[in-house]
Amino acid sequence: MINKAFNGYGLGLSDSLVEASKKVVESSAAYKKFFAGALKKFGVTSPAELDGAKKKEFFAYVEDNWNSEDEEGKDGKKEEVEEAFSKKPKSGEEISKLMMKNKSMKGFASKVKKMKTVTASQLDKMLPDYVSGGDISKMFEELEERFNQSVQED
Repeated sequence: MINKAFNGYGLGLSDSLVEASKKVVESSAAYKKFFAGALKKFGVTSPAELDGAKKKEFFAYVEDNWNSEDEEGKDGKKEEVEEAFSKKPKSGEEISKLMMKNKSMKGFASKVKKMKTVTASQLDKMLPDYVSGGDISKMFEELEERFNQSVQED
């Protein structure tokens, strides 16, 4: 007589152990995907590439935005936090001028120039994966700094 409680995949594993293992694997895959996205947003392939302050910022971002199953939120993210990019839209024309200075973005500048406004998130989705999220963020930060300087001068 075969004990049905220990037939998981023919390896003698209980159904509950198999289900628990599936959850761990799914959770791990979701975390890896989230972590890879965070690396892209910071424009690196490994946290080791970040200097001290940026590394702290990176891990603070991961800590603030990832939730395991036993924390509030679902799918490993707090509901109110979507991404690391600023959500403030910028002028498509201004962003396109900055894109012309970057070899990997230059070919997409004309498309962005036609847009009235663009957010960093929209640009990240529009550009190919080889374009660094850090480069995108820098462009938006540069425009924000210019705006702040012009406001202070007035």
